[in-house]
Amino acid sequence: MLGRGLLVAAGLMSLAACSSTVPPVSTAPIRNSIDFPATGQEAQVAVGEEMLRQGTFTTLDGLNISAPAKIANYHLSAGFYPLMSQDAAYTYHSFRSIPSRPGIGVVQVSTDFMGDREAPQAIRVAKAGKELCLIERGVMNAVCDRNILFAFQRKNELADNDLQRRLIYQGRRGNVVRLTYREESGHYTRPASSSELEFDLSSSKTLRFREVEIDVIKADAECIRYVVRKTFPDYWNGGRGVASAK
Repeated sequence: MLGRGLLVAAGLMSLAACSSTVPPVSTAPIRNSIDFPATGQEAQVAVGEEMLRQGTFTTLDGLNISAPAKIANYHLSAGFYPLMSQDAAYTYHSFRSIPSRPGIGVVQVSTDFMGDREAPQAIRVAKAGKELCLIERGVMNAVCDRNILFAFQRKNELADNDLQRRLIYQGRRGNVVRLTYREESGHYTRPASSSELEFDLSSSKTLRFREVEIDVIKADAECIRYVVRKTFPDYWNGGRGVASAK
């Protein structure tokens, strides 16, 4: 590959120009559903355990960079860079330009003597060897480094369109059972939230919270036996909670 003519410390990095472009996105993340326990089936949990969890999570393949790195005027944070496409020789990875989700890799650009650089199109990694490149726009297409520590990784996480809702058993005092409601999403506009709930079993053996309905069979200071009759709806698809026949 042809040198780019930029001055860099000898032995630290190699800068290169090439003609490759980023292939179209071809590797889709896998979205998984969680719906525990099944409606209509008896379940039992101890204090501190989840009585109910509903929602989705996303399985991603990607690249994990173990320490912050710099290639030319690009600053790469430590973190996970999701796989977006690949060809016979390379994998291509996306990134964030500003920190928006814990653990997701960020690429930021600083000014050099030639002025501001544009944000790169993608990170490119050679399948054979340790070369990691940032694909630029225009005719001088890539800046590369062979000394960055990285590893390929598969991980489960809450992506932007994921939401999980949980009810956690916190015990019984007298006739009152206590639960904790927790909600988590991968979207930066929907931060995690938590609230404490109390239900008086002398009034009703059915716990009702939002769309959820849970019949209590037995509850004490250590554990609870119960049946979920209706769970939370699929938030993103606007669905309704699934009910079972009593």
